[in-house]
Amino acid sequence: MKFVTYVLSVFCFCLTLTACSAKKEAQASSKQLSATLLNGEWNVIKMGNESITPGENTPYIGFSWEEKRMFGFTGCNRMFGQFNPEDVVKGAIDFGAIGCTRMACAEDSYEQPFLAALNEVKTIQANSKGEIELGDNSGKTLIVLKKRTE
Repeated sequence: MKFVTYVLSVFCFCLTLTACSAKKEAQASSKQLSATLLNGEWNVIKMGNESITPGENTPYIGFSWEEKRMFGFTGCNRMFGQFNPEDVVKGAIDFGAIGCTRMACAEDSYEQPFLAALNEVKTIQANSKGEIELGDNSGKTLIVLKKRTE
């Protein structure tokens, strides 16, 4: 009888460990990004503490997973760069040198703060709202992106 109780106790303990492990894996995969989620264009909806209402001069970022490239609009100029999809799956991203067209911009454009924030970006993850959060090495969210519906 003691043997049966012991076996049942071990079984229940193992079952509990497995259930906790599955929950952690599900939580981790919800933050991981894939080509299916990341491909396409994303509006910048928040930069630092400032919310940004989508409009004609709203910055956006586009991702092409297969081509390993990033493109977009700074609020004044077009931009382009590269990223490594293997890093993105691990929650890291580095755009490296970002190229831009060179049109004259109004002083109140988002361009300078946006490019400065992009240069600091080192992490990428999806949040529970289906948005993309770009952050720095300390974990601070610098830019929040929402999929474009247009």
